Amino acid sequence: MSYLALASGARGLLYYAFDDTYYNNGSIRGVHLASEFPEFWGEMKACIGELARHRPLWTAPYADLRPENQSPPVVVQKRPYLHDGRAHVLAVNPTRREQPLRVRIPGAKGPGPVQDALGGTPAALANELLTDTLAPRQAKCYIIPLP
Repeated sequence: MSYLALASGARGLLYYAFDDTYYNNGSIRGVHLASEFPEFWGEMKACIGELARHRPLWTAPYADLRPENQSPPVVVQKRPYLHDGRAHVLAVNPTRREQPLRVRIPGAKGPGPVQDALGGTPAALANELLTDTLAPRQAKCYIIPLP
């Protein structure tokens, strides 16, 4: 959900947990994530750590590129980030199935491989068309060379 929010245009994230173990009055019970769902808590901490490592990217100004998503249900950032002189386009597969990705990026330099800032496998870029395949619930942030 964090990556979906960023890809949809969020400029900040706020996390909270419904945990009323301190004020539990017996009628409404919250959840103490760390002790009751340690596997979820571990995944959440890993995700937040990954987001924190890329913080300069999420707070960067926007690039002039305007990607055109040709592959719903994948969510593709409409206003990419401009970081270190390159555009970064975030794409997220919110489904439980592998999804093909096709994004037209007018003005993108190519052909060639396009690296994922999050460490995934590279995508292909040719004739302004970025193509890849996203695993279920995967996020990638493509580093697009500018002309």
